[in-house]
Amino acid sequence: MPINDRQLRYFVKVVEVGNMTKAAALLHVAQPALGIQIRQLEDLLGTPLFERHSRGVSVTPAGQLLYDRAGVVLRLMEEAEAELKTFGQDRRETLTVGVTHSIMRLVGSAILTAARRDLPGVFLSLVEEPSIVLEGGLQRGEIDLAFTYELSPDLPSVTGTPVMVEELLLVTRPDQAPAAETVAFADVTAMELVLAHGRDPIRRLVERAALERGLSVKVDYEVQSLQATRQVVQEGLAASILPYGTVAEEIASGLLAARRISDPVLKRTLYLARPVGRAAFLNEDGIMKLMRSVVKQLAVDLEHLAERAEG
Repeated sequence: MPINDRQLRYFVKVVEVGNMTKAAALLHVAQPALGIQIRQLEDLLGTPLFERHSRGVSVTPAGQLLYDRAGVVLRLMEEAEAELKTFGQDRRETLTVGVTHSIMRLVGSAILTAARRDLPGVFLSLVEEPSIVLEGGLQRGEIDLAFTYELSPDLPSVTGTPVMVEELLLVTRPDQAPAAETVAFADVTAMELVLAHGRDPIRRLVERAALERGLSVKVDYEVQSLQATRQVVQEGLAASILPYGTVAEEIASGLLAARRISDPVLKRTLYLARPVGRAAFLNEDGIMKLMRSVVKQLAVDLEHLAERAEG
């Protein structure tokens, strides 16, 4: 008996919430019925998909593999159903594009304007989230394309092409900015800093660079909100390490100041990523042309802070 889409949807929901009872409530099915479907799926595949414990369930390696593939399969089924329903109707395509906060601030409105002008057959929906959240959306097939930084190498269901390498900057209140236009990384680590939590890609990049040089990073304020981070810096409580796009408006208005960092230069790579196995877009050529124009505009806005990625 082959796997059916109900079993896959039930399985995906259990993985996402980590609890049979919660999953059953969200799926609007009885918990025993959900349990039966999961056990049938495990029997069919001949391997356990979950480890059961008092707090709920955790996915096994086999279960993780199935979860990585299930999002692609379910997305393809939804696309096929949607395309079949549109035969003889308006073939306008919906495209969900994920962008980070810095990209949204720099070129978000330009993306929407260009899509409306150049892609009449496409309805573009922009999703603004941190890179780690965008990766999850790509993995689950909720996002069609995303501009994301430092794409995780262990995501078999997501593929990405590096398009740009961007410098990170030391950001301070203007009256606290170093006199020189470039500041040594060792001097930056000696400052009081406000950074995001430990899973944040920029935080990891900074801490890895410090570790390689036998330095320690002094994080006096740990803030996950970019708005709050900017506020902490504006109030002079700490400096931060940020991409230009997140503070471009504040630098232009004189609320914040930025300095380049040296020894080492802190860089991050921008990827254009999409789910593996996703069917080509109906307007593939036009959409890819739009994405290339986005990268070109970013390079113009970032000037000397960005360079084209290799590969």
